[in-house]
Amino acid sequence: MEYKLIVSDMDGTLLGDNHKITKENKIALSKALKKGVKIVPASGRIYNSAREHFDFLDINTPLIACNGAIIKETKTNKLIYNGLVSMTVKLW
Repeated sequence: MEYKLIVSDMDGTLLGDNHKITKENKIALSKALKKGVKIVPASGRIYNSAREHFDFLDINTPLIACNGAIIKETKTNKLIYNGLVSMTVKLW
């Protein structure tokens, strides 16, 4: 199977216990990029907090932040989406 896109959570997935992206994940993402796979990080964090971890990629990838409420390109900061994620909560 040939992958075209990797969307991955950050905390507890791409980031290690020290809250930094692990060496192994850096290598894996770099290899995927060389094969033409698109990388899209996703996080519940605010955009600036999430973005600081992906400068090493040196690509303009979308980054999903604030649990999906904001999507921006990482190099240009171009806003792709900004909105509330609507949720209906039924208590009983």
